[in-house]
Amino acid sequence: MNHRERIKAVFEGETVDIIPWVPRIDLWHNAHALAGTLPRKYEGMTVEDIHRAEGWPLHKVVPEYLKPERPEDTHHRAIGLYDLKEYPFTFEFSSDVDIEVALESDEDEEMIHVVYHTPVGSVSVRHGLTAEMKKSGASISWVREHAIKGPEDYKVLAHLFGNMTLKPAYERYNALRLGPCALCLRSRPAAAKAGGGAIKGNTALRLRSGPPRWRIGIMPYGLYSMQAMLYKRRSG
Repeated sequence: MNHRERIKAVFEGETVDIIPWVPRIDLWHNAHALAGTLPRKYEGMTVEDIHRAEGWPLHKVVPEYLKPERPEDTHHRAIGLYDLKEYPFTFEFSSDVDIEVALESDEDEEMIHVVYHTPVGSVSVRHGLTAEMKKSGASISWVREHAIKGPEDYKVLAHLFGNMTLKPAYERYNALRLGPCALCLRSRPAAAKAGGGAIKGNTALRLRSGPPRWRIGIMPYGLYSMQAMLYKRRSG
């Protein structure tokens, strides 16, 4: 049996020859790659390279948030939107939205400051990594400044999400061929989670169906888009 067959068999309740073991080393790799302390035999290797060299299945639970194809692919992380190679879709804001992006960096942290200007107002967000997060191998940035600071901000988010266009990006998604080294599982990306019923047809109730820790992590984005949509419907 190969890795994919073995993992699939376990999910289906079948007996397998070897218990599947899929280590997650991305945080370890991030920290040691930054510090220059990767073991010599792993120097210059990606996480996938190491897994394949050791004969391990690939661990791909979440996208590589800190390794986008373009820096701008993560600029909108603070409002729950990513444009990553692992996603089968991309998005586009309406033409009446003006976006300012600035990098704020010092010895303690690197932040991306994004301001969204719309016909109904503006909102500002900041997200990034602290020096300690980098040393620890953090795989996702921290939202330091959230978009919604008062009631007046809902209409701005309503405009952003309500006039957004989603476009298929199947070519880049289909390019991710893992072969027999892994089994791909369905997961809703951040934009889908953020949108609730607005973006991907998921209901608000689904955002509340997970364990408490999962809800805490996702609900701020769900609240942004869902409450923004409610505001738009009421005011429209």
